[in-house]
Amino acid sequence: MSGIDSLDSMTNGWLPGELCVFGARPAMGKTGFVLSCIASIISDKMPVALFSSTDCLNERFMFRLTTALNTHDSDMREIPLYLCMSHNLNLSYIKHNLSKLIKEKNVRCIFIETIQSLFVSEENGNTKEGMERICHELKSMAIEFGISIVITSELNRATEYREGYLGKQPQLCDLKSSSAIEEEADTVYLFWRPYYYGISIDEQGNDLREIGEIIIAKNSNGLLGSLRVKFNNSTGLIEQLPDNHEKTSNNSLQQCDDVDMDKYDSNDAFHDLVDIFGLDITQ
Repeated sequence: MSGIDSLDSMTNGWLPGELCVFGARPAMGKTGFVLSCIASIISDKMPVALFSSTDCLNERFMFRLTTALNTHDSDMREIPLYLCMSHNLNLSYIKHNLSKLIKEKNVRCIFIETIQSLFVSEENGNTKEGMERICHELKSMAIEFGISIVITSELNRATEYREGYLGKQPQLCDLKSSSAIEEEADTVYLFWRPYYYGISIDEQGNDLREIGEIIIAKNSNGLLGSLRVKFNNSTGLIEQLPDNHEKTSNNSLQQCDDVDMDKYDSNDAFHDLVDIFGLDITQ
């Protein structure tokens, strides 16, 4: 389960063999979604892995990860999270490390940031045929290993040119390499924040400054529709909205503030995390 109850009730969570894609424009909240879901999963002591081309020593990334884990009061010394960071993030690297993680750590769910990083690393990845091969391989891995794979994806600039609230809502066709991704993915989520585009109030007068909307654009095993979540501007994480503020449809901000790094200088949890992954990061 993602940890966002209203989302899980519509999608029934992620099943073994499924490929899920979470698409959004840059700086919209893709990493926040991933870290929020990871924190929820490991709070239930379920092993999870994150594959990323992000530098493993990137302080901002580690600060955000620490914040996400602290949200669930996780014991930093016992978290079943495995980071696989490589600037050359490709399918061979993922499959090699995934095989070990499943056998040795019993990992059953992995997150990958982003599918475009695979396009760059793989030979002919930026061709239509290359993109189709990458998506097919990811789906095949999910089936072969019996795991859930959740991968983020960039959206194209089309939303920047469309007007109004409905115009800014992302659509399946906004996914880069949309046909290849849509064909292989079991579920596709699209995410946006109205306030990012200067939309601070909706038609009912609701405050949208810390609101994000997840649109379930494809779902092989559940409902289509949209739901609102809270986007925490100070942490960049996505959180469940209180029931009385949530708006869910079954047919259908401001950029994240810079993290105050000084406050982590004496944060034991952060230093524990750095120590842990300084030793245990899968290279």
